[in-house]
Amino acid sequence: MAYKLETARILPNGLNLVAPGDQVSEGDCLDLQGWWPGAAGRVEASTVAAFVAGTAPVFGDSLCQMGTTYYLGNSTTGSVYRGVTLLNADYDAFPVGMISYQGFTWIINRAHQRKDDGATTSDWTIAPPAAPNLEDGGDTGAGLHYPFGSGFVVAANNPPLQGALLNTPYQYYVTWQTTLGETNPSAVATITPAPATLGAIVRIFQPAGAPATATGWNIYREIVGTPYLLNEDGPLGLARTYVDDYGDEVHTHSDTQMLQLGIIMQGDHDAPPAAKIMANQTFNGRIVVGNTDANPNRLFYTQALQPGFFRGAANPNDGDWVDVGTDAKDGILGVSVKPGLLIIYRDKSIWRQVGDFDDANARLEPLVPEMGIVGPRAFYSSSVGEFFRSDEGVFILTDWARPISTKVNSLFHGGAVPENFLAEATPSVCALGYENGRLWVSYKEVTFTRTVIWHMPSDRWFSMQGGFNAYAQGSAGLLGSQSGIYQLPGAAGSPATAFQSAYLDGGSADREKTFADLVIDHFTGGVPLTITIRTNKNRAPATDEFVLGTITSSVKTKELIPLVYPSGYSVVALRGQPIRAYNMSIRITGNMATGCQIDSPLIVHFYYEARHAKTFDTDETDHGIQGHKQIDQVELDVDARGGNGNFQPYADSGGGAMAAAALEAILSTTTRQSERIVLTRPIIGKLLRYTAYSTTDFQLYGLRVRVLPIGVYLDGAVGDFWQPEPTSIGV
Repeated sequence: MAYKLETARILPNGLNLVAPGDQVSEGDCLDLQGWWPGAAGRVEASTVAAFVAGTAPVFGDSLCQMGTTYYLGNSTTGSVYRGVTLLNADYDAFPVGMISYQGFTWIINRAHQRKDDGATTSDWTIAPPAAPNLEDGGDTGAGLHYPFGSGFVVAANNPPLQGALLNTPYQYYVTWQTTLGETNPSAVATITPAPATLGAIVRIFQPAGAPATATGWNIYREIVGTPYLLNEDGPLGLARTYVDDYGDEVHTHSDTQMLQLGIIMQGDHDAPPAAKIMANQTFNGRIVVGNTDANPNRLFYTQALQPGFFRGAANPNDGDWVDVGTDAKDGILGVSVKPGLLIIYRDKSIWRQVGDFDDANARLEPLVPEMGIVGPRAFYSSSVGEFFRSDEGVFILTDWARPISTKVNSLFHGGAVPENFLAEATPSVCALGYENGRLWVSYKEVTFTRTVIWHMPSDRWFSMQGGFNAYAQGSAGLLGSQSGIYQLPGAAGSPATAFQSAYLDGGSADREKTFADLVIDHFTGGVPLTITIRTNKNRAPATDEFVLGTITSSVKTKELIPLVYPSGYSVVALRGQPIRAYNMSIRITGNMATGCQIDSPLIVHFYYEARHAKTFDTDETDHGIQGHKQIDQVELDVDARGGNGNFQPYADSGGGAMAAAALEAILSTTTRQSERIVLTRPIIGKLLRYTAYSTTDFQLYGLRVRVLPIGVYLDGAVGDFWQPEPTSIGV
């Protein structure tokens, strides 16, 4: 049987880590690391992630940019950095939420809630001022005036003046006016001044310790149990250290005038809750946070354009908060802001808030009730839809959730480990990022973070060495954080690249092949790339995996590489011999410069070998000769190095029924060879059949028999006779 040259085409399409390595779709690969996702019909070296100068070279799983300043959070150490400056190291082990808004980076965590303006870090909400000092400015009742500074001072929270000369008590509160709104009020200060016939009633002093962000202060006086604003012309400047309350209409201080102004003191400008998460951006000017220990399914929000406080955050009955669903154990892990819409990611479900919180027509409803996300970084918002990672894989969410990670899901499900990869070990630290048609999915192997990249236009998956713990949109594009902050996709460089084809079996998984050569068209930029051969699905790495050699090119080069076992192959007898296996995979690795490429298709030439078997059967045959014929010798083209076998011929002589002839031996061989068998007795028949069998594998490449046609054969078992016709002499 002559060899027939066969051709296999290798098309570098995309990763497929689900199907067995010899059963993936045409063009799918077992490794595609460090290649540019936009390259079609070839593999082209990608760019590398560019380190952003000035960032802290520490692990980061929270990321934010304000102006030209980068912020990095590290949940392992509970630290937050501004560039290389450590701000605080007292957060808990959950990733902090960070957002840039109104000149501050707002940072929230169950342990602390703070803000940073690029120079100073302070608590999120400014503490209320101390209660003001008050001074009596009335008279004695005998025509003698109590001049200010004469000692009739009521300090904050001290008992008021007592005695027959005193009149109705007055109660005062003060607040700080800041760039972020008004603080909660001070404690009450009370004074009962003398009758006011000669001058001012009460002088209210500005408390000490005005915060750096304060722009003024306010005074409230209680009227019939309700504090009303005293300074009717707006907040008092910080330069004004006291105010005299005359209590009359001339000074617009009468009760009637204050009631007409009608500005009631707000006492619900609370500090933010100790929340786990923060929305990825502001929603209609509001900062949205959620998931406290007491209420894992609760969202809290600030007033529009007033990020400094959360109204009623500490009030369990009423405030600017809303519970998402009734299952408090289904905690909120992330919130994505869309125009007029919030996507709320939870442990076990995904919800949406349609409309603003103050909108009477707003609705809160489940969007994907059957699955949630695996961690606080396992979602990313983009203009083409929401991307999220659940226990079932990676999905794109538009009006519904559609799976996109089918070909790489084996990385996430903890099942069989695909070749060249390790299965995910810690799903909760998964992180997603998206830009310009590329979705980055980073996940944690046992000790190593890896990234797979989905190219949306071509629906192909790639991989990248290393990974990121958080992604965020920066001023120049997508940012990723690991040991520092990186710009993605980055700058030109020499990324670690790896390509591995599927296992080529020529469509016949159970037949051995002899592989002849590899034809490859490449431009490596002068960098050597290593070609590794893996055979038989790499079941025995000691013999099935070996380095074939290297390729190097400074210009585009077409190269033909013989597929023979290298000089250092572990089986000495096979060195220099053609590679022979059931299937073979080509692996190419190295650090190729950006823009270098390998064209497709790669071409592999091979020959089919005979099938390994323990039985062989020709079925009945007449050898193309009518009538009876005699067989006396058989020649086998056989590889029986596994051991001896048996050859059993059959013939239909003696009445037309097939009958077994004498059993013959097939002797073991050391390689493929011709083996001649002289039959114990010649066999005669119209139809003949030949079988071979053994207890060990053998390969039968061909079978030839010596055939002697018989002119006339009389079979007495069926009453045959022969009578020739008369023949004329001379004819």
